Amino acid sequence: MTTYNILVVDPQRSENQWIQDLRNQSGIHITVVGKGEEARKKVREGTFHALLIHALLPDISGIELAKEMRTAFPEVSFFIVAREPKMNLFIETARAKLAFFPLPLDCEKFLSILQATPKTKPEIQAPKKQVREVKRQEEMSIVIETNKELIANDAIEKTAITEEEDIEKEIIEARMEKHQRVPDAVQTIERRQVQAPQKRRRSKQVPENITILVFSWKGGVGKTTTAANLATIVQTYTEEDVGLVELTRQTGNMLSHFSIVKSLTVKDWLDDMPTGEEALDYMHEDPGTGLRILPTQDLLKEDQQPANMTPEAAVQILDTMKQLFGVLVIDGGSVMDDVFYELIHLVDYIILVSDMDIETLQGNHYVPSILKRHGVSEEKLIHLLNRAEKGLGISEKDAVAMVNAPMSHVIHYYKAIRKVTEEREPFVVLNPKHPYTNEMLDLASYLLPHIEDLQPKPSFWSKIPDLLPWNK
Repeated sequence: MTTYNILVVDPQRSENQWIQDLRNQSGIHITVVGKGEEARKKVREGTFHALLIHALLPDISGIELAKEMRTAFPEVSFFIVAREPKMNLFIETARAKLAFFPLPLDCEKFLSILQATPKTKPEIQAPKKQVREVKRQEEMSIVIETNKELIANDAIEKTAITEEEDIEKEIIEARMEKHQRVPDAVQTIERRQVQAPQKRRRSKQVPENITILVFSWKGGVGKTTTAANLATIVQTYTEEDVGLVELTRQTGNMLSHFSIVKSLTVKDWLDDMPTGEEALDYMHEDPGTGLRILPTQDLLKEDQQPANMTPEAAVQILDTMKQLFGVLVIDGGSVMDDVFYELIHLVDYIILVSDMDIETLQGNHYVPSILKRHGVSEEKLIHLLNRAEKGLGISEKDAVAMVNAPMSHVIHYYKAIRKVTEEREPFVVLNPKHPYTNEMLDLASYLLPHIEDLQPKPSFWSKIPDLLPWNK
């Protein structure tokens, strides 16, 4: 078992029960000092996995000390502690890209974060992602070259292909420009500019394979609702083929959002993994939107025949679905386990969902630093605040700053969904003109920059009368 060397910096070192409680944890070795200068000396002399630094020290601010030492020792994890868990400390440490723990220390949570934090960035994952990107570029080149050969003697088609190449070039340049942006502060997504529908949509020769993982530290904050409505928005407002899947060891409630009663689940894939086009037969198809859905195991069958979800199985399911869908939305549950840590390296975006609940915000407060220590680019992370209820004296601005993801998006009208319990279709289908739907369109326009305009499919809107509850 790994033994973690922890340096505690606290001026009241001889009077703290929390330090003794942490010392009693197995696998922990603690060194205690009381001042910033003593901490600098100890870190130079020894090797530590993490520092727990009190926010108030006799000679320096704990946050300033952590920022200073982090530059010299980037492989060490730094945490700020304080006896009074004031909101401004959560926000200040979040802005400094540190994690804050109120005292007495929650040893179980601290250890879980410490154990989930590698001492170095993974050496295998980065090349794996790079190979995927190179492969896509090679496939695109082959498609373009093949098309040129097929239409060498046809001037009209050659002109059409040239236009398609120009469009694909613009798409690639737009995505590269977006990923090269390194925000230094919390930003908000700009409002979507509604334009007239484009007469000609781009070719689907090259699938985008955008993968979006939706996660929250705590359940009941609208994570599954967000995943279901986001996938529905992309399916009904673009020409992309969209898949929606629950990849987690938890039993989810995805099907509660759709009028589907069949029992195909992730367990069916684990028992008999499909390949290629036959995989579509292993998924539900929502009759109203055409969205393909794969939920986790049925709750009634879980005790009798538990599903054996492994990181390898999750990756295999993900790889199979990427061959079928231009956009894949993943409900990642609310547990940070080995399945989650595998998926975060393979997806394009991670949507971290909160509401105005203090406990949820405190839990999600740690997620950006955990992802960073796992070698995940912060450009992937979007903090989605479902502002369903007013918090206990916390403002929207403070809630966003408390998590401090590089990109944040606020849903002001989530409360309207909380009131709707009898409708099974996703909210955005039955309420296309509702402000919540427009806010989800704003989110989709950021995630899919290659889609210049998000317009409803004509074929979809022709089905709307059949979807309305009073027509069923």
